[in-house]
Amino acid sequence: MGDKSLVTGSGEATTASTVPAVTAPAAAPPAAVGSSLSQGMASASGLEAFPAAGPSSQATSSVPSAAPASADNTSNLATISRRLVDKEIERARAAHQLAQQTELASSEHAKITDLADQLSSAHTEIEELRGKLKDLAAELASTHDKLADASKRVFEERTSRQPVLHLYIGQTNDRFDAFIRRSTEIFREVWEEVGTKLVFGCGIESRQVENGLRAFHPEAGDISITDGFEHFQQICRECERDLRERKESFDQLVEVAKEQLQRNRRDALVREEKEITDELETVLDDRGAEDVTEDELFNWEERLDALFDNDASASRRIGLPELLGDNEVRQGGARS
Repeated sequence: MGDKSLVTGSGEATTASTVPAVTAPAAAPPAAVGSSLSQGMASASGLEAFPAAGPSSQATSSVPSAAPASADNTSNLATISRRLVDKEIERARAAHQLAQQTELASSEHAKITDLADQLSSAHTEIEELRGKLKDLAAELASTHDKLADASKRVFEERTSRQPVLHLYIGQTNDRFDAFIRRSTEIFREVWEEVGTKLVFGCGIESRQVENGLRAFHPEAGDISITDGFEHFQQICRECERDLRERKESFDQLVEVAKEQLQRNRRDALVREEKEITDELETVLDDRGAEDVTEDELFNWEERLDALFDNDASASRRIGLPELLGDNEVRQGGARS
């Protein structure tokens, strides 16, 4: 570059090679100042201080050595600033998750309260149905007693009074005598039968005997074969109709009771699920979601699965992973 002349105070020119080297003050080296500043900010942010470019005692007093130390301090400050920003972002995210979890817990609490009200109403309906079933059972017992009394009266009539054939016959022959004997046998068989044939068959067969006797011999007088049976038939048919109607009503009540029992079972499952949920909320309040281990979470899911007895995780229906923060809990459990 060539020699450059410098003008001194006396006005004499001299070359640069004759100027002595300028030294920096040794009292406050820039490297030492930067190192102290980075250590102070690291202490304030709770992070470990990064080591400076070199010990302050080894800093030279020459001007060229200040540039690398200043660059290192600037890099350290930028790293600390980025970490502080990341920390603030994590805190904001945690606050948002906590707000979502609180809202979900409030919604679940409202649902549980509504289910408890429904259970109380269902219990009242069950008590009313029990009263109706008792009344219906009493009415059925009374109807059975009436039917038994009617059967008893008919049996007593059968044993106390025999059927009577009032016949006026002007002349006799073998055909007529044979018909009378056969008709009398048929009537006696019907009369002595006890059961379905007595109730539903007796009147028809007795009228057939009546009509046959009259058709065969028009001069026959009064024929009283079905005396006492048609009245019994009417009583039995009325009892059957009444029993059929009551049975239909009873079947309807039974269906209603079955549906109510199913609702009661579902309500019982909801109560047990609420107990598990309350236990979970208590653990969260006492310890926090971050301290819940993976084994504890698995235990709650197993209890809920056993409660509902299906393959799908019952915890998904109450938002268990969302309530805990699924990823955070599992990572926390792994860390613990």
